[in-house]
Amino acid sequence: RPFRTLVVVPRSHNDGTFERLQGSNVHGRVNCCRDAALARRAVQLDLRPSLSPGGGGHSSVFVAWDSRLVHQGHTHGLASNLFDPPLHRPPIFAAADGDRWREHVAEEGYVAIADVIPAEDVDEAARLLLCDLKRLNPELSSLNEVREHHLPRSGAANDLRTGAGLCHGEFAWFLRAHPGVARVFERLFGLPPGAPLVGSVDVVALAPPGSSESLSSGKNWLHLDYSPPQGRIWQATLQLFPKGPGTEHWERIAIMVCKAPAAWAAPTAEAALLASCVAGLPSRATAGVTLGKLHRVSRTPPA
Repeated sequence: RPFRTLVVVPRSHNDGTFERLQGSNVHGRVNCCRDAALARRAVQLDLRPSLSPGGGGHSSVFVAWDSRLVHQGHTHGLASNLFDPPLHRPPIFAAADGDRWREHVAEEGYVAIADVIPAEDVDEAARLLLCDLKRLNPELSSLNEVREHHLPRSGAANDLRTGAGLCHGEFAWFLRAHPGVARVFERLFGLPPGAPLVGSVDVVALAPPGSSESLSSGKNWLHLDYSPPQGRIWQATLQLFPKGPGTEHWERIAIMVCKAPAAWAAPTAEAALLASCVAGLPSRATAGVTLGKLHRVSRTPPA
């Protein structure tokens, strides 16, 4: 069964790759897809809870990666994929095991952490997601019924939803404001609990059953995103695996999130992020929290 995942090039954040590729381009994305040597090092992260020892597994997984790490989103399991790195099952750490997961993210450039929010909050987030989607599709009665045509179209042949204000729905705000999410970012930055952070209002990633059928073949679009001059910063996705009927067939239920020390935000960033809340628009990740940059939103109407 297809599922959405993250492709990474391990250790590309600290082996000279970032410096070689970034060069003098300190603004925005750097395309790395023409680098065949990098493509050969890429792996797809397999984070499915069904693979956990003893069964059951995690109800959510938080994946953070250094902005200097070469990466891309990807759909695993498409027969037409032109780019299909090997699956890799990374260690999935407990949130309380901070010393070990911080060592891993420093060495590898990414880390997977299980259950940074409790299982009951995963269920609550799923309930809120259905509430948000029912505002767009009143006929829906469960997440099991959701299909691609119920969602705003992605602007880029993936599951990242920028339209219809979903990034400012109850689902998105419940997750991005969760204390468990904030605590992981505090530990990534070495900050004490309750330290002031600025957060992105980034996109939600929703791929209901059958979404991959509408996608063209997966391709190599390995890239680097914006890295601010203040220091190391991490992007993240919080992916949920709710236990409700039918949700096990979803290809992904997740939100993209980024936080940074409040002092890192440019003077105009706070105003831009507040404006995005008023207008229902999504911010970017690292460039959102530091510069107030927003995503372009597709004007294509829903299917």
